[in-house]
Amino acid sequence: MKGSIMRERRRFLRLENNVPVKYSKALKSIDKEYFKEAGKGNIGGGGIKLALKEKLSLGTILILKIDLPSDSGPLPIFATGEVIWNKEVKEGKYESGIKFLKIKKKDRERIIHYVEKQVVSK
Repeated sequence: MKGSIMRERRRFLRLENNVPVKYSKALKSIDKEYFKEAGKGNIGGGGIKLALKEKLSLGTILILKIDLPSDSGPLPIFATGEVIWNKEVKEGKYESGIKFLKIKKKDRERIIHYVEKQVVSK
């Protein structure tokens, strides 16, 4: 599809963007230093695509920290997601599709609003 906007198969628009995202494999305890940076991908109300330096197994559960831009600066969103697909795009570079499992309703709505606002401004 041309442009940077994609329709997710189910219910939400997706937007190619540079929203900073950090991720960690879900463990019993999480240290903020354990979070890894993810490269740019796309985001929508149902999930996020991440560019990674490691291959994640299908079904891997992740803790996500998404620094969604706002008028007052980035406001972090924390969510839990599951790896539902992945592919190697070149040697040592991967893309993974993450479906949100647990995300606050207001945070999902913030993502949807952000994507819609970006679509309108394009």
